[in-house]
Amino acid sequence: MTMEDSGFGRIASVLWAPGKTFASIAARPTWWQALVLLSLLGAVSVYVGFSKVEPADFMRMLDEQGREMPANAPSPETMLQFALWGGVLGAALLAPVVYVVVALIFWVTLRLLGSEVDFVRSLSVAVHGFLPFAVAALISIPVVLGRETIAMEDLQSGQMLASHLGFLASEETGKAVVALLTSVDLFSIWCIALLTIGYGVVARVSRGTALGVVLSVWIVGVLIKVGMAAAFT
Repeated sequence: MTMEDSGFGRIASVLWAPGKTFASIAARPTWWQALVLLSLLGAVSVYVGFSKVEPADFMRMLDEQGREMPANAPSPETMLQFALWGGVLGAALLAPVVYVVVALIFWVTLRLLGSEVDFVRSLSVAVHGFLPFAVAALISIPVVLGRETIAMEDLQSGQMLASHLGFLASEETGKAVVALLTSVDLFSIWCIALLTIGYGVVARVSRGTALGVVLSVWIVGVLIKVGMAAAFT
């Protein structure tokens, strides 16, 4: 059995041999190994990021959002711990739901376009196509650990790595614009490329059709991200 045929081996092989890996997935899909890795690394990244946030900076963010604390509110340190573990649990438990929903959207869209791909194969392509985010997490964790503190703004916008257009933003730039700039990211482009190759091979559609479907879902995701940033400005 080659790396492309193993559920764990595909985690690595899809990054440098996507064509062979997705051809193997088309014959025998696997998904839980990549899904668990993405969820665990996401949770670890959140934990490491929050561990570098100062309680005073966390309270400043709450104050800017207009959240008034009652007189009997816990200490800033305790509230930061609540936020930390809430974020960790959210990353660990909600991330699988998000990947399943995204795979479902791809599956329904491709079926409407005439593909005969099934949901399990769509899920397998999705979780393997998003593995560049695991690479980003592996790089960002030591980067964050090497910093003394992390600002809440950097943690929320994911600006730990200079891999996106967020460096163009200034202190006066609105959160919605920052959300848009940080969405144009090298790892996101890598994901788009892998998903396009994957769905082209597994769903047996043209490369142009696969790219159109992937870009459409990505644009909707970016618009949701920008809208949420604008809503909490």
